[in-house]
Amino acid sequence: MDEESILSFLTEHAQLVDVITRREFISLFPRDKRSDRLVTELYHDLAATRARQVKVVAKNIKLECSITKRLIPAIVAAENEAEIGNGDDENLIYAKLLPPSRDQPQLQLHDLLQYMEEAIEFLSNELEAIDRSSVETQARIDAVVESLSDLQYKKLAPTVADETISAIDNMRHRLKGSIALSRIKK
Repeated sequence: MDEESILSFLTEHAQLVDVITRREFISLFPRDKRSDRLVTELYHDLAATRARQVKVVAKNIKLECSITKRLIPAIVAAENEAEIGNGDDENLIYAKLLPPSRDQPQLQLHDLLQYMEEAIEFLSNELEAIDRSSVETQARIDAVVESLSDLQYKKLAPTVADETISAIDNMRHRLKGSIALSRIKK
């Protein structure tokens, strides 16, 4: 599609008056508010906002079309040179599409691949550390659940029960008057 057809397709009937007329808009309000001048002002504000949005969309369409017109010959030339076999295909296309700037040096393909491999190695190490941590955490959770199952089946030794009661009393003493204890009592 060319620029004119895209513009006409996307912006030709995009104004607010094309979507809803002022009379239809006013009819959406309760009868006692329809004659209020603020309703009319609201419609005009919405229409102005919509017109600005349509202008921005049209401007962006024109910009994208001009960029595309400039890139197509570069892509075709890069593909033609790549077919002939002059050098590395990826680097050639990259150089044609994005010419190097003076301020920022361009990375070569092998440098970019090296950075990507380093990133992959770093992420793999991070994932392995997370996996190890998950296994350790799961083991601790399993141990706690196993020890709590003794409470469920009342298989605790008398000394463990006494230690548990003294630990609870100690916790109550420390929390005495705190918000946490008042929540526990409820």
